[in-house]
Amino acid sequence: AELPVGLAGVMGGLETEVGEGTGRILMESASFHAPAVRRMAQRLQLSSDASYRFERGCDRHAALRASERACRMILELCGGTLRSDPIDVGGGWS
Repeated sequence: AELPVGLAGVMGGLETEVGEGTGRILMESASFHAPAVRRMAQRLQLSSDASYRFERGCDRHAALRASERACRMILELCGGTLRSDPIDVGGGWS
């Protein structure tokens, strides 16, 4: 992508959408610290579904479980090959 594809729990990018021509997917999931997301969204005057959810807090361990489930469902419904085990960067709040 030529432009940013996301803003830490506040906004995602259109360039990362999956469509019929998509051949490869990098599955990313993250948890963000609620007060940090709230401050960033207010400072940048951006509001989104993502910021709404993260501003209210979430289980930081749910991201890995959700990502693993999404990968299983994609493989089951669409086929393909899983190329890597999960990579944990940060080990806590992003």
